[in-house]
Amino acid sequence: MLTGKQYEIADKILNAINQFGGRCNMDQFYKALPDYDNHTMDYEYMKEMLMKQFHAIEYMGEDEYWLMMTGEGQNIISTGLKEYQQKSANKEELENTKLKLDVTNGWASLFKFAWWVLAAITGAVVDSLVGNPIGKLIHRLIE
Repeated sequence: MLTGKQYEIADKILNAINQFGGRCNMDQFYKALPDYDNHTMDYEYMKEMLMKQFHAIEYMGEDEYWLMMTGEGQNIISTGLKEYQQKSANKEELENTKLKLDVTNGWASLFKFAWWVLAAITGAVVDSLVGNPIGKLIHRLIE
């Protein structure tokens, strides 16, 4: 769970990259964050989280001098990280509920099928033991 300050810093990081069209070099990035020097550890921590956990930004190339916002980052920046996380949690909860319902429906279908097979077998056994009175009744009705 992130703190309010961490959400604020994450949004500042994304906005800093976005103001350069979604990609910038590290010099531009740090200049776009005026309070970076006061919160260096927080900014670096959130930059890593945005890269590794949220996949919102990534380095361009091998030298790690350029940053680029991903499609996921564009989704996050439209609402802010906090609201984005809440929507993601709600979506995940909905998918879990749907999965549980699918499993329940599968078991219900299996039970109905087993019930039908049991009824058919029971009907066949009863017909053979009783001398098929239902079959005789239907035969009389047809004649």
